[in-house]
Amino acid sequence: MAKAIIEMNHGLKIAIPNARVYKETGIHGETIIISDGSNNNFVLFKGIRGCFLKSPRLFRKAVPVKFILA
Repeated sequence: MAKAIIEMNHGLKIAIPNARVYKETGIHGETIIISDGSNNNFVLFKGIRGCFLKSPRLFRKAVPVKFILA
């Protein structure tokens, strides 16, 4: 169990205590799933153009992420 912090480019920070991190490497990039044991799951995609928050969709599209600590 660890603490994960996700920071968006516009300044929003999401801190997740007791996080479980799962990383899967593919051809085009890396998919990172961060879960805290309840129904809160965050899916991020890290590729050539940077890192994007895919789920949950906060602003109807993938949000660029500046910083991930997992």
